[in-house]
Amino acid sequence: MFLCLMISGFVLGGCGNGEAPQVTEVMDSASSVSSGSDLADEDSGSGLSLYMIDYQQGTTRPVMVTPESDQTITAAALVEAVVEMFDEEYTELPGYTVETEADGSIRLDLHADDAAFPFGPNGGPFEEAALDCFCYSLFDNIKEAKKIYITVNGMPYSSNVLQFSADTPYMTNE
Repeated sequence: MFLCLMISGFVLGGCGNGEAPQVTEVMDSASSVSSGSDLADEDSGSGLSLYMIDYQQGTTRPVMVTPESDQTITAAALVEAVVEMFDEEYTELPGYTVETEADGSIRLDLHADDAAFPFGPNGGPFEEAALDCFCYSLFDNIKEAKKIYITVNGMPYSSNVLQFSADTPYMTNE
């Protein structure tokens, strides 16, 4: 019940063209992360798998949603959907930019008030799970996605928890 209420904010807010996806089921948190192969093509209507943070466990949790039939699924729409599921008490994100490249790379630049705390002062324990939510959601739903690069304010990712180069993918799916 609580999970349904949490997700209702996402469902009512929607993504893409303003049409809200409908939650069809919550996947078991023990489910393995797929790389897109477990989902049928967009046209089959099988739904989208998005990932949210399980704040009690500090891990990711998959959730199935069904987009409206005329909804365009883009990398930016998927990132927006993940952000909508963040609990603002623990995970803040003032903004972001998403770029998709022809080679299958997706570049996610997080806009943070403080690069040392890209998800806010309380986000440190959930930082890696938040980044994983973005990557898993993108890889599960965009077949062409091969690499995801993450930066903060246009600079290499360097927080109090994680550091990596702007030229090194945070996660790959090759």
